[in-house]
Amino acid sequence: MRLERLLTLLPLLCSLTVQPDPEPLRNVFIRSDQYNFIRQGIPSLMVDIGAPAGSEAQLLRQWRATRYHAPSDDAQQPVNLAAAGSFEEVIERLVLAIADAAVAPHWKSDSFFRRFAADGSQSTGR
Repeated sequence: MRLERLLTLLPLLCSLTVQPDPEPLRNVFIRSDQYNFIRQGIPSLMVDIGAPAGSEAQLLRQWRATRYHAPSDDAQQPVNLAAAGSFEEVIERLVLAIADAAVAPHWKSDSFFRRFAADGSQSTGR
């Protein structure tokens, strides 16, 4: 099963909503830890938490601007444990589905990142 299909279905099972990157011009993906896998030809994805536009999105943006990776980014901040649990359940199910699949993830034919694959189309291994 394709990764994008899994990431469309699994969150629904955990009562989460999938949304596109609300700030694609920030290029967060290519600055993430996952990008080093991409550069080695391994299909990767980045799953992150967010907030629906207009609700807590401004609070999240403010937190990232003022607290993320700052001295004030400590364990005393409030955490929505129910939301964190749902998010982790999606990640766990995704990892298990990939591990149990008969075929390793591979690049979409129109992916910009496909050029990093060893043979131009497939990952470098399972």
